[in-house]
Amino acid sequence: MKKRNSITAFSTFVIMLIFFGCSTTPKTEKEQVQSHKITVWDKNDSETISDSLILTALIADWEKNFSKNRKPIVVVGRIGNKSSENIDVSLLAKDIERSLINSGEVSFIADKQKREAIRTNRKNSSDFPADKFKKYLKSLKADFFIEGNINASVDSSTVPIEKNYTLNLEVINTKKSSVVWKGSQTIVK
Repeated sequence: MKKRNSITAFSTFVIMLIFFGCSTTPKTEKEQVQSHKITVWDKNDSETISDSLILTALIADWEKNFSKNRKPIVVVGRIGNKSSENIDVSLLAKDIERSLINSGEVSFIADKQKREAIRTNRKNSSDFPADKFKKYLKSLKADFFIEGNINASVDSSTVPIEKNYTLNLEVINTKKSSVVWKGSQTIVK
């Protein structure tokens, strides 16, 4: 009888061990969704990164050293997409313009068509030799020119995998053809 009780107890123990040991804690619906969530660049990211980077740019001295008589005139040039994703860089450029205008610190060329033509015609400063680029900047009738690019990288060392989107901008003084400010901002998704 003792032998039978010990076999029964042992069998019960093994069955419980198998039953409870092999079961996993069920994931909640929220955890399952998060593990399969695909993160991509969206409109909110464009607004957030533009506002943040322009705020940082305006704290710098480039526009404060300009003139007390009037606000500097700024043109936002091409924002390049160096990522493998399809990011709407025209929306990003418009968000940068919106952030600058709403700051009240700078002015823009009033004619929207002129800004669009400048943005369309000018692909990249590397398209111009240095002397032609200086003439081009002066022809804009603007004091400062902003250009930049956006990059995306994947950090697979984290769980879940993270994407880092980095916006790099530079402000160019059109009269001196010199870079007066450079900055970058990153969003992690």
